[in-house]
Amino acid sequence: MSYDFDEPVDRRGTSCIKYDFARERGLPEDVLPLWVADMDFRAPREVMDAVRRVADHGIWGYSEAKEGYFDAVRDWFSRRLGWTPERPWLKKTPGVVYAINTAVRAFTRRGDAVMIQSPVYYPFFSAVRGNSRLLVDSPLAYEGGAYSIDFADFEGKMKEFRPAMFLLCSPHNPVGRVWADWELERLGGICLKYGTLVLSDEIHCDFVWGGRRHRVFPSLSPALAERTVLATAPSKTFNLAGLMISNVFIPDGTLRREFAREVERTGLSQLNVMGLAAGQAAYESGGPWLTELIAYLEGNLAFARNFTRERLPGVRLVEPEGTYLLWLDFRGLGLPHEEVCRKIVHEAKLWLDEGLIFGEAGRHFQRINMAAPLATVRTAFERLERAFFGWTPDRLADAAERLRRDAGHLRAGRWTPPAGRRPNACQEPLPQWQGRVSGRVRTLTRTVPSRADAEAEDACRSLPEARPARFRSPSGTIPSPWRDDSRSVRRPTDINPVVRNASPCPCASLGRDAFRALPGQPRRTDPGASVPGPPALEFCGALGYYRVLFAPRSLAVGGAPVSGPSRERHSRRGHTPRGQSTWPATRGHCTRNFWRS
Repeated sequence: MSYDFDEPVDRRGTSCIKYDFARERGLPEDVLPLWVADMDFRAPREVMDAVRRVADHGIWGYSEAKEGYFDAVRDWFSRRLGWTPERPWLKKTPGVVYAINTAVRAFTRRGDAVMIQSPVYYPFFSAVRGNSRLLVDSPLAYEGGAYSIDFADFEGKMKEFRPAMFLLCSPHNPVGRVWADWELERLGGICLKYGTLVLSDEIHCDFVWGGRRHRVFPSLSPALAERTVLATAPSKTFNLAGLMISNVFIPDGTLRREFAREVERTGLSQLNVMGLAAGQAAYESGGPWLTELIAYLEGNLAFARNFTRERLPGVRLVEPEGTYLLWLDFRGLGLPHEEVCRKIVHEAKLWLDEGLIFGEAGRHFQRINMAAPLATVRTAFERLERAFFGWTPDRLADAAERLRRDAGHLRAGRWTPPAGRRPNACQEPLPQWQGRVSGRVRTLTRTVPSRADAEAEDACRSLPEARPARFRSPSGTIPSPWRDDSRSVRRPTDINPVVRNASPCPCASLGRDAFRALPGQPRRTDPGASVPGPPALEFCGALGYYRVLFAPRSLAVGGAPVSGPSRERHSRRGHTPRGQSTWPATRGHCTRNFWRS
């Protein structure tokens, strides 16, 4: 049986928090939501059929699962994860978050310490603090683009605080680690040493990538099984979060009874009848659907990996080993966390989970959900590209064409700034360009250089080897974004770039040759002409992108003479009074921003 995961499903108007509550949460209504961890795919047909049968019956009274439910759960874990639970261990709850909060209250007292490893799933924080427990954080170590457990810090805080409980996230949300057996064994050994109970949240256990294998924590040893509460659910695996069903396994009888008493104190007796039917059908018949889904999501992951590497310089994808949630590192852009969030929401029009909600260790990170049709994931990443780098190849070709058209308007004297356009899409002061005449050579210099340009150039000059090879000049050096303006124009590549685009353009996947084939490629013109030359493209190795250049020859010829009728004509127009000129703000606006529509 084949499933169509490319089929778009319109979820708006269904009261889902992912699509229908942007305005209530203070975001624009037109954002594309890829934040909360549910999928934009329909559940397996067998699950939908089971729910329809219950719905068609018409009586939805108090219900409980029969033995067939446990048999389906046990067979699923035995077949796919190599672990066989026993019937008495199972306690059903309306969700894993509910189970975590219930376990914290059941197994700890007010003021007890509970340990976590940030950045981590944000309900861990509220489960500890909201129940008046002391939060102890042993952050994961992040080096070389990968996360690991800082065992020295972990054991040091175990010894200092003696936490009553440790909340383990496996596979880890949001960083995507699938913990190795030796890591879990070492964690378990430390917890046994200090008498700490482990609650292992393994809701993402069915999503692992690259041929890895998820290890169920209680399966490590009988001793650890007696000190573990395992929380799982079909909700992430089969997209059933709204049906409120999860499975908690507690091998130790004493802990199991304490947990059951706390559940009763919350007033919960039976679960949702449709959730029970859907969960059983999913575990019994959902295997083929999940196999195809995993293959599809691996394609989404490959797309995100390649796109980030080739077209989002400065953004790093933390390679996920599990879960369908991607963890993006924006530190390479050099922007404040708040500015990254603003650009994502108001320029990219995306609704992601900002990293700070996962703890201070998540600053400068964003979590994005890739469990959607590939077209949706592609749209999201292209929006990120436009928001942070301004260009795609198609938009660059369009810009070059508009530049050539407006150059013709300038020749005919018909060009005026477009009405209603913002003065500067980057919200920076417009650059002021000063001109001076020195003998027969006229040069233009920028009096308000871009701070981002200067910082990036300084960083690249100090660490040139850190830049990818595709951002280096043929000689291997890092060229400056400013060209020497004392040379004469001899070749098209020697054109003096006096006016340049302030927005970066990721073009690593295309290269110079593709850009030179554009309609606006530089052409040699008569240095004495009073007509602006066509747009040119310059590769900036220091910043790693191409710049669109538009150099009016009558005002800047990079070393060519500006004398005779051409110079006099512009002097009469007020551009070169007394040998000194200021580049008009409107014309600077034209060349810098008018293509950013």
